[in-house]
Amino acid sequence: MKSDKAERIANHIVKLQSNAVGDEAASLGIALGALEPYVKGNQAERGANRIVELQSKAVGYEAAFLSVALAALAPHVKGDQAERGAYRIVELLSKADPKTTIPLSRALVDLASHVKDDKAVRLADRILELLGKWTWVKSENLSGALAALAPQVKGDQAERGANQIVELLGKADAEQAPDLGKALAAFAPQVKGDQAERGANRIVELLGKADAEQAPDLGKTLAALAPYVKGNQAEFGANRIVELLGKTEEDQVGDLGEALAALASNVKDDQAQRTILTTKFIDQRRPMPCDAAVANTKDRRLLVDMLKWPVCTGRDGIMLRLAKLQGSPPGDFGEFSSPSHKSAFKGDLRRFIVWLKTQRDLNGELFDVDGAPIWSPLK
Repeated sequence: MKSDKAERIANHIVKLQSNAVGDEAASLGIALGALEPYVKGNQAERGANRIVELQSKAVGYEAAFLSVALAALAPHVKGDQAERGAYRIVELLSKADPKTTIPLSRALVDLASHVKDDKAVRLADRILELLGKWTWVKSENLSGALAALAPQVKGDQAERGANQIVELLGKADAEQAPDLGKALAAFAPQVKGDQAERGANRIVELLGKADAEQAPDLGKTLAALAPYVKGNQAEFGANRIVELLGKTEEDQVGDLGEALAALASNVKDDQAQRTILTTKFIDQRRPMPCDAAVANTKDRRLLVDMLKWPVCTGRDGIMLRLAKLQGSPPGDFGEFSSPSHKSAFKGDLRRFIVWLKTQRDLNGELFDVDGAPIWSPLK
């Protein structure tokens, strides 16, 4: 869309919005947010001011819709609109019914990421104050906003927030824990204590009791906390994930695979890693996300071996990992459809094999490309 046309439409929306209320004002706000990249004026800020004004008096579904509209405008607003809108959503969440809780929570996360400096600290303080007082359903919905604010929370406040999240995790079940765990992972770089390790251990404990439906969300959370899992807990968690991979729906195995990769790198014994990634992996007798599972491994021969396994999916990811370990540009045998995403790499297996046959391991020996797998899934 041309900028002059976008400017005219944006100005017209702001004019209509000045007299609009409720759902109509919210719809106009969302449309204005979509137009904002194409305009140069302050229409988004003016529209946001109107929505904050209406949001302060609205309730129920109308308030939720206005909050979603404000979140759509959040990247473009100035002043304290984001903070004021976020505070209002926190207030609304305390009285929200299940139908409005989800849109309000999502809007709060979007707005929280645009609240900065001392405003972010104040908002985090308010959320921490409420976190332990509300019912589980409402506390879960505060966790995402807290994670968005965490990088700006420092010192004693960060320590207090992390301690509070760990306390809640101790009482959480497998459905409640993932959101709290993600918030804790966001706080982890700012704290000096062992809160992240304790929280990660709790997720591992829950994973041991989780079913196939609960496991992917726990796995995603555990992947974020994996650097803080130590010793036997890392090996226990990795073993449990492999077991769950055999029961999980194929469109959800990626989350567990990422957690497995993160945990396996914390299992210090290379042989233990190899056991996890071979014996139990193969025992599942189904397609397995080998690319996710070996995302952090440095065992080049294992990677070459896995390319030969019939159970392995994600060979593009294995090729990419080998190229990185060998210090070679992956563009020699593939390409990225999106440079910023590793998952967008598509390799040409024939060109890769030609390249691989010229490569040597750390002992200076050529890789065995044509031979049978060392750790064969068929044995």
